[in-house]
Amino acid sequence: MHEGILVRADVLGRRKGRHALVELEASTEPKPHHAFDCAVQAYVIEGSGLRLGEIALAHVNSEFVYPGGGDDRGLLRVADIGTEARAAVSEAPKLAASLRKVLAGKEPDVRPGRHCDYPYPCPFIEHCEPGDYPVRILPRSPELIERLRAEGYRDLRDVPGEAIRSRAAHRVWQATRSGSVFLDPELRATLRSLGYPRHYLDFETIRFVVPIWKGTRPYEQLPFQWSLHIEYRNGRLAHREFLDTSGEPRMEKAARALLEGSARKVRSSPSARSRAWCSGRSPGTTPARGTARAARRKNRGHPLLRAHYYRPAMKGSWSLKAVLPAVALDLGYAGLGDVADGEAARARLSRNPRSRDLCGAQGEARRGPAGLLRLGHARASGSRQEALRLSAQRMRLVRSPGGDGTIAAMRAGRLAAGTSMRPIRCRLRWRS
Repeated sequence: MHEGILVRADVLGRRKGRHALVELEASTEPKPHHAFDCAVQAYVIEGSGLRLGEIALAHVNSEFVYPGGGDDRGLLRVADIGTEARAAVSEAPKLAASLRKVLAGKEPDVRPGRHCDYPYPCPFIEHCEPGDYPVRILPRSPELIERLRAEGYRDLRDVPGEAIRSRAAHRVWQATRSGSVFLDPELRATLRSLGYPRHYLDFETIRFVVPIWKGTRPYEQLPFQWSLHIEYRNGRLAHREFLDTSGEPRMEKAARALLEGSARKVRSSPSARSRAWCSGRSPGTTPARGTARAARRKNRGHPLLRAHYYRPAMKGSWSLKAVLPAVALDLGYAGLGDVADGEAARARLSRNPRSRDLCGAQGEARRGPAGLLRLGHARASGSRQEALRLSAQRMRLVRSPGGDGTIAAMRAGRLAAGTSMRPIRCRLRWRS
């Protein structure tokens, strides 16, 4: 602590006769705000009397492929950010002074803007920008939203139509202002062009900062559950589903189970996650040809709706969770309890006593997603930051066996791998 500022360094060790600071981030590359984070820590550490030498950032190596056997060498990359951090050290006391002023005063009058989303989304945005239809619901329009906010607009219904030029954004504005449903006449012909049987697929994936299955990478999308409704020409509906909680790699099993009845699909999941199905593999194997063929035959429901349908209750989103309650008032996710969305489903999976790959023994499972278990499935930027802080609290410095200046960090907590628990050890090497 120095001048009332308390910091907790992720890694602080000796290197070349001076202290070396390492900031551990769960992101896959250095970002500008990382240098400022290190600058604040450097200001406090040096103000406390320690001689600080190198300042580095250890981030996740997205190219790392887990070879199995608890070998995590190469999981982290270390980048020297000393120059950038040193340049920002002088800003630390200024920031501390401004924050003390904020704490001592009333709620600051700060208008919403890009700072609400960078570097991480603010959880209080609805407090600062209340209302049913704020301008931020305009789809794929960050510059437009920023401009409308600067001009003083808060409610989308107050914005003049000539201020919105994007076709998709104007469609959302028009439906919101009129309170009517937009239904493109071409949608009927598009749907009629789809053959039968039609498969409506929704699936969930999980991804880990620290891979637990051989042949997988950090943050790789790994499917563990799917639900498939099949519509036949005579109107009959059938349903198939898949959920594997065995703890074994489930990617190939999920793909093969789906292929048993694959046909033309209208998929409701976001397109970025479809790579998990296009690979259709188990770790260390080649892509399943059948999965690739099925992927080429599918029609994505998300862009289909985006182009042809919108109603105000969707509030700028075409996700299944936004469309379903808006279209069918008697249907929704409220009755699904603690698996009402993808994040909740992933957390529930991690609490399942049979999912030993995530939780280990039942005693670990009963503790829920607390502690380092969260690190395994941290996804969004905010949760990545949380995962970082959780890991930082459980890091301890150990001496490099080679004495070559390498810092080895061992997590005191544990993540499960298969049916056994293993500590995770990563060497942090400076690049010369």
